[in-house]
Amino acid sequence: MQYTVAIIKPHAVVNRIKIVQLLKDAGFRIVGERYVEINVDEAWYLCKDEAGKVAADNLHTENRIQALLGTAMVLLLTHERAYELMSEIIGPDDPVDARKKQPNSIRARFGDVGAFNVLAVSESYKMAVRNIQHFFPRFSDTLNGPTSDVSQERIQIDAYFREKMLPTLLDAFYDMATVKPAEPVTHLSQFLLNNNPNHPKVVRPEDANMKQ
Repeated sequence: MQYTVAIIKPHAVVNRIKIVQLLKDAGFRIVGERYVEINVDEAWYLCKDEAGKVAADNLHTENRIQALLGTAMVLLLTHERAYELMSEIIGPDDPVDARKKQPNSIRARFGDVGAFNVLAVSESYKMAVRNIQHFFPRFSDTLNGPTSDVSQERIQIDAYFREKMLPTLLDAFYDMATVKPAEPVTHLSQFLLNNNPNHPKVVRPEDANMKQ
């Protein structure tokens, strides 16, 4: 299994739902996501190649930096052939060229021109490791050696937490912030018991009538 990072550039964030769905439809599994505010320093960092260098073409580099500035959505993706598949579905770098050669590609559908091409992606394992460490540092301790991927166990734990626990916990924290109970731990435990989605509390008709 391969892991890669894809950055939905600021100009394309408005179409993020459609873009994410296309990635899922292609077979990618999203195991991490976050929004980041990219400044000039971070944009320079993202423009570096595997050797840590930035292209000498000043105009091209400037355009790439400008296209990254602002609020972007960063995705941690997994697939058996992540790098090859990503190359297939996003299309050529320039959206104008993409519309001619791959009109159904992501860049053809949502890109503008030049570096405003929807996605910046990790094109190799080395670049993926660098970007995972940068944007998803809690995964960095599971990156071991030049050929291994992010720990599958760690990914599964994260996915389990997001799916099974986080929605109910967010509701509980919102309730606590509203009620401000004197005994927050007791209140939290009772809320979780009463709102367990796996064991919903059944209200009998006579109980409902008594509350009216």
